[in-house]
Amino acid sequence: MNINQRIKTIRQSANLTQRKFADMLGLKNGAISKIEKDGSTVTEQNRQLICNKFGISRRWLENGEGTMYDEIQNYKNVFQLLREEYGMTDVEEKILQSYFEIDKERRYVVTDFIKSIANKISITPDANKRLAQIEKDRERINKQLDDEKKAIISSASTLISKEKKA
Repeated sequence: MNINQRIKTIRQSANLTQRKFADMLGLKNGAISKIEKDGSTVTEQNRQLICNKFGISRRWLENGEGTMYDEIQNYKNVFQLLREEYGMTDVEEKILQSYFEIDKERRYVVTDFIKSIANKISITPDANKRLAQIEKDRERINKQLDDEKKAIISSASTLISKEKKA
């Protein structure tokens, strides 16, 4: 398989038409047809675009060696997605990157530490039940107060009516 065929494989594995693939790379419509044609030259700029946009291994694209996807690029793409989806800050990104760079045993220690902090600041299930009960009591009391208010208004209206008649 040559570079042109590998580019076609990338596009097809992403389930993209030539037009959509070109749009994603910022290229003109006919450019992909030309690039996918056997023997066509693929510019350095287009190689870089394809690798960066789709997380493709440069070595695989150019020589067919190794795996199709570049693990380092995909690792960076994960953090980009988190930034976009959750508004992750640079500090949060550094924290997560550092976490994933440490060995598994140390990650367990960090995870346990974070869980202990979360337990101290979170509401326990018992507290949740108590809050739910308080909310029910509040609703019951509000209903009682509303009923009393209506009774008082009704009583006052009755007295006013009697006074007017008298």
